[in-house]
Amino acid sequence: MEYIVKTYKLRVRIHVEQHAPLWMFSLTKAWSDKIERFQKTALYIILGKHAHREYSRNLATLNLKPLEQRRLTIAKRFAAKILKHPEHRKIFNIVKPNTRSGNRIEVPKCRTKRYKKSTVPALANIINRELKDKI
Repeated sequence: MEYIVKTYKLRVRIHVEQHAPLWMFSLTKAWSDKIERFQKTALYIILGKHAHREYSRNLATLNLKPLEQRRLTIAKRFAAKILKHPEHRKIFNIVKPNTRSGNRIEVPKCRTKRYKKSTVPALANIINRELKDKI
């Protein structure tokens, strides 16, 4: 079974997560649920007669994480890599934090919901929330 899980991770799941930092923020709840259902079905097939009805138990059995949580982890790693690169970090406007917000990355002003859900503003929010020490 370990071989099947490794094959799933390397050959199947990678296609679902391809370019995730770029499109994950604009996912609707319905699409996120459809993508998660893909993994639920895959785990059910992998476990066969040992599968549980609860998705969380199947994840624990195979030592996997939900895809939504993995996408967030991938986005954090992507943001950290952007901050390390001297040219790519110019995407963000790095400022001294003021006492009220404490933000180190200026989040672009968003007039539309579509732009607010795009990659640069969403990554700026992730950096301000969780990666302040990496700047």
